[in-house]
Amino acid sequence: MADFENNEKVVLKSCENETVYGCERTGLGFLKEYPNYLLFQYKWISGCCASPDIIFISKESGKEINRISQDQFVWGDLEKNYLLYFSDSSFTSLALLNHSTEKIYSLEFHVNQIDNSIRENQVLQLTDLFKNIQKTDRALTFEFLSEQGRLEQKRIVSIPPKTGQ
Repeated sequence: MADFENNEKVVLKSCENETVYGCERTGLGFLKEYPNYLLFQYKWISGCCASPDIIFISKESGKEINRISQDQFVWGDLEKNYLLYFSDSSFTSLALLNHSTEKIYSLEFHVNQIDNSIRENQVLQLTDLFKNIQKTDRALTFEFLSEQGRLEQKRIVSIPPKTGQ
């Protein structure tokens, strides 16, 4: 049995399956601990090629404080501590969350631009529109597959504030 607990012994996940693999394929899985929350993913199906929901659990209460649905999720990197997602289902504001600072930077898209790009390029998932995602200390860059079928260079600037000034 695998349990995830906070100091108050709130069970976040319990699996009675006899094999660990049976517990990890679908459902809630721990990703990383941050100062104010625990980051989990919820896999709806096992295997590849399906985006998970990303779930933020309060370290203080053990309750869910935020959820990014699989339909809004674009990309994330636990080593570089960032998450790229759309802030809502209108797909007009692409958000870059820096887990270390909890700051959010954004890039705006025109209304229906994402929906049109999905339809015109006949992609199965939102994530298929984003290529060559690269994160540096100063920015996140990527190529976006436009509704005309062209790869457009995009950038979200995420310069950390200067300290000591």
